Parts: sequence; C-alpha cells; structure tokens
Amino acid sequence: VAAKGDAPQSMVVLNRRRVPARAILIGSSFGYFAVVLSILSPEVIFAFLVNASGALMIFVYLLACFAHLKLRRRIEQTAPERLTVKVWLFPWLSWATIVAMFGVLAAMALTKTLASQFYASLLCAAVALLAYWMRRRRSEAPAALHTSVGP
Repeated sequence: VAAKGDAPQSMVVLNRRRVPARAILIGSSFGYFAVVLSILSPEVIFAFLVNASGALMIFVYLLACFAHLKLRRRIEQTAPERLTVKVWLFPWLSWATIVAMFGVLAAMALTKTLASQFYASLLCAAVALLAYWMRRRRSEAPAALHTSVGP
C-alpha cells in the first residue's frame, strides 16, 4: 500500500529479514493506544469503537457491490475470459443487495438503540473520505504546478 503512495514511504522500508518492522510497530502502537484509551474511558472511547464498527461493515460491502458492478462490466468488455467465477443474476442481484444494505442503514438510523452505531459509523466514514480527499488533492497539486500554459 505504501509502495503505491497510500502511506508514507517510510512504511515500505524492510529490515534485514524482509519484514516491514516499522509499519508493524506503528500499527501495533495505535492498537495499544486504543486499548489504553478504552481502559481510561470505557464509556466514551470503547463505546465509540464498538458502535462505529456496526455500519462500517455495511459501507465496506456497499463499496464492494459498486466496485463489482463497475469492474465486471469493464472485464466483460475487455477480457471476458478472465471471468471464471460469475455472480448469479448479474447485475440484478448486485442491485438488490445494494438496496437491501441501504434499507439496513435506514433502519439503523431510525431505530433508537441502533442510531448511535449508525452515526458513529457515519462519522468514521466521513473522516476516511476526508482523508482520502485530502490525500488525492495533495497528490494532484504537484502535477498542476508542473504543467505550464504556453503561448
């Protein structure tokens, strides 16, 4: 992931055993930090972490469904021989799944006991989208500086 520019290049560095030790240590330290926060403030931090995971999985599945619709059509046009395993009833089953997942999200938002999970997940998704947007904007900025408009 870091090799493609999705993380700092310092995360790509391997030790002599060809292990990205720095990336593992940093990732582990975030995990330990979350555990410490959940011990110090279980009512707030731990509850947020648990609640935020609820709808996030549905968001991930939604992205997978939309990606499947787009990529399957592209592969059918460019290299249909690559489609060795096909989803039944394409594209209708994918669309039905998307509609069902939006239904679950709506039910979560409208159910008092699940609304906090929905909104916590929505907050996490918004933070991730903001980070993606900022990263993309930053990576496009140098390209814009190097293009010159000539006479």
